[in-house]
Amino acid sequence: MPANNLPTGIDGQTLVTEQDFYDVIDLADELYAPIIAGIGGVLTINALWDDPTVNASATQDDDGYWIVNMYGGLARRPEVTVDGFIVVLCHELGHHLAGFPFVSSWAANEGQSDYFATQVCLRKMFKASDNRVVNVPAIPQNLCRQKYSDAYRINLCIRSLVAGKSTSDLLAALNGETVYYTEQDTSTIKTTDNKHPKAQCRLDTMLAGALCDTPWDDFKIPRAKSESALVSCVRNNQAEGDAITSIQKGLRPRCWYAP
Repeated sequence: MPANNLPTGIDGQTLVTEQDFYDVIDLADELYAPIIAGIGGVLTINALWDDPTVNASATQDDDGYWIVNMYGGLARRPEVTVDGFIVVLCHELGHHLAGFPFVSSWAANEGQSDYFATQVCLRKMFKASDNRVVNVPAIPQNLCRQKYSDAYRINLCIRSLVAGKSTSDLLAALNGETVYYTEQDTSTIKTTDNKHPKAQCRLDTMLAGALCDTPWDDFKIPRAKSESALVSCVRNNQAEGDAITSIQKGLRPRCWYAP
């Protein structure tokens, strides 16, 4: 998230408990420390429950440590579910692992980190669960049932879309906005935007990631557009249709990505 002054929620009255906070971080460390070690880094996730900052961050240092900072203030926001918190953690891991497009020599940009979160990381984090979610709006259900045929993949997709909505609701709160499954950011940029996209654009990106079924190579960071094309859904020369059609194809939205 951009730097902000959002107030935190009240302990015991929010959706993520302190135990949830540590359990999620432990699972991410268990799954991703070996992957990052295989690429040449050392994963360090700082679990800063007592820090009221409503944010998260990723850095790398000269000693090879790939660092993720997760703050308790983020987890205590009323918009953030446990799964929404997982999305943010996956986004920060995405800065390290998602690759092109980059915002620095090592960090994937914001939109690509969102895309990685639902295309790759949530699938790994949710793998051991049955992923059934109750009281789900019709649009996530329809999108996932149109894309996938088996119950496990459908439930995984639906859970990912609901998780992305939680995170996007928090992002929207920064500017007093609201995001919807029923609307898409139809803006089109000419040059890839490396900054934080608008909240609706970010929700669209997370939906697209969950609907992209191209296999990902955990141990290879795509360094160029051609490498990224091999592990993501890409545009072709056919007519793409409207924004929702592009999302259904798993394409990174044009509101931040210029193919």
